[in-house]
Amino acid sequence: MATESTQDLFDRHVKSVISDIQHLLIDDRSEQYGCYKDFADVFSALLTRPGADAVSRERVTMVLVSLKLARLIRDPYNSDSWKDLAGYAILGAALVRMRSLNVRFTGVKEENGGV
Repeated sequence: MATESTQDLFDRHVKSVISDIQHLLIDDRSEQYGCYKDFADVFSALLTRPGADAVSRERVTMVLVSLKLARLIRDPYNSDSWKDLAGYAILGAALVRMRSLNVRFTGVKEENGGV
């Protein structure tokens, strides 16, 4: 029986972590907190100064990425924080993809003139 190479073992663990993140984003977090877009809108309202333009969902996501980075500085071996960081990066990429496809959500005024 062949021994699994270090690369194969690493690849298998990467796939497992990706599966964990997918489960967190689509199942756990959505069920627990609702739609990310709605959460980002609420968080935007909390971050926005009265009379100022609304903080975009992308900026909200960058704040959350920064939070995870700050937590990882304290404990770089917390795998849940790494998964959350990757999850927020995926959500940010999805928001940008939606914007590039000219898909607009209603609610918060988007940066760069979108609605």
